[in-house]
Amino acid sequence: MQQVLGCQVSEDHFAQWEKLFITDLAPYFYSGGLELPDESLILSRKAFSAAGFDLAFRDAYTTYAVSSAAEWVVLLTPPQFDALPLAAQQALLLEQCTHKRGQVYSWERVERQLQDFLPQIESRCISVSGKRYLVLDAKIWRLFPSDLRRQWLIDFITADTQLNCLSSEYAAKCSNRMVQQLAGTFAVTSGPNCFSTTLAAITQDETTAQVIANFWLHQEPFFQGLERRGYHLRTDLSVSMLELCDAVLVWHDAQGQAQHACYLADHGLVLNKNSQTWASPRQLLRLQPVLDDWQSYDYEIRVYGRDA
Repeated sequence: MQQVLGCQVSEDHFAQWEKLFITDLAPYFYSGGLELPDESLILSRKAFSAAGFDLAFRDAYTTYAVSSAAEWVVLLTPPQFDALPLAAQQALLLEQCTHKRGQVYSWERVERQLQDFLPQIESRCISVSGKRYLVLDAKIWRLFPSDLRRQWLIDFITADTQLNCLSSEYAAKCSNRMVQQLAGTFAVTSGPNCFSTTLAAITQDETTAQVIANFWLHQEPFFQGLERRGYHLRTDLSVSMLELCDAVLVWHDAQGQAQHACYLADHGLVLNKNSQTWASPRQLLRLQPVLDDWQSYDYEIRVYGRDA
């Protein structure tokens, strides 16, 4: 077991992450005009979006954040990439940096870890406006020894948040058994999100709660689940109330769309999962750090609770 952001991660869990972090078949986004082999697997962005790639694949390469100016995607394994002319390789690497695809690392961030692999990684490096970048793929990932892959994963996970889960002693204070069970855990893969974590926390049947906790839940079934469990919008309650507990907090955007949710248990402790990615832990936190973590967004926090 190793602790990451205050959560315990097993060896099996790390092994699973190593497999889904980088895939043999990788997407290379580009805006057009590249000379690629006629038999390349090339998709339009519309076709790529409609394809059945799982959530872990999309999260690995943050495909949802890639610029819309990249109208095409070519899917390549490392040997296929190596078989391309050097000019095409460099053009594709440049496009990944330009369009902000995932698995692109600034040289300053990774230089220290890569000193022993400089000759091997040169074909995956590109300079853009005087800055050097590495576009990581399965070929390079397999070069790394296990300890480097482990540290790379930890650095990747902790780059997004510095919040550490409160210890199991705090979880034991909660009367909610599902909070106790879920706090300090990671999902094995992408999908489980803030809505599934929150709904699981207020589900009394533990078997059902575990199923929900590992499910990709959309807003509509989330709010239906709140209603079935007796939680409804409480305009008389506010996050500023010190005594507030057993409440679901939902962040709504300007259009009224729910963007985030968490469960406020007793003793001012919150069960929170920031996103659907495997790298986002289910953490037990104090309320204020959660509010601070989301304060940069122009969201309205609504409180859903049961009648007294």
